[in-house]
Amino acid sequence: MGVRHVEAPYCAFCDDDTWWDPGCLRRAADLFDAQPRLAVITGRVLVGPEDREDPMCLVLERSPLPREPGMPGPALLGFLAGASIVRRSAFLEAGGFEPRFFIGGEEDLLAVDLAARGWWLCYLAELTVHHHPSARRYASARRGTIARNAIWLAWLRRPVPIALRKTLQPAWHRPGDRDTWWTLAECLRGLPWAMIKRRALPRDVERGLRLLEANADVP
Repeated sequence: MGVRHVEAPYCAFCDDDTWWDPGCLRRAADLFDAQPRLAVITGRVLVGPEDREDPMCLVLERSPLPREPGMPGPALLGFLAGASIVRRSAFLEAGGFEPRFFIGGEEDLLAVDLAARGWWLCYLAELTVHHHPSARRYASARRGTIARNAIWLAWLRRPVPIALRKTLQPAWHRPGDRDTWWTLAECLRGLPWAMIKRRALPRDVERGLRLLEANADVP
């Protein structure tokens, strides 16, 4: 909603517990100006007063995806919503965040839809975001939402065998977990909507997702 209402060509996202280092947004704008195919930049995240690097940063830095000439950093097929800057036109063209996903893995559908349209998503360690998370976090609920959204994404965009496998994985690995059955119930409730909205990804994007899955630590 915010992106629709601003007039600036680029939008930096922040959570209520994150902020960007001075100068980072100007540098990001210069990169967007120089690379018209660049849609998303994810910055390096430093956590807490001690500025510990978020482990996800190393994962993004080591992305195995092929890097096209002109890309300012490692290529991605996902991003961190609270630590990213987007090209407004690309964000709106791809539909923005899906409201049904709410918070938790909401970036993933948008990321593959951007890539399907030929946009670039990159990680840049030189851009820094500080994150001071609250100790009062509902980790169980967030995990359930992330798992549900991963299954919805599979039915929305992935081949049917992959969607089936991802749907059955939670019950296989955690059959006695109450959150698992909440996740599956939510997935079934949204499945008719997902099937109506289903659209296969281009082959190169699907290959990229499979490459990431073959590297287990890469999202």
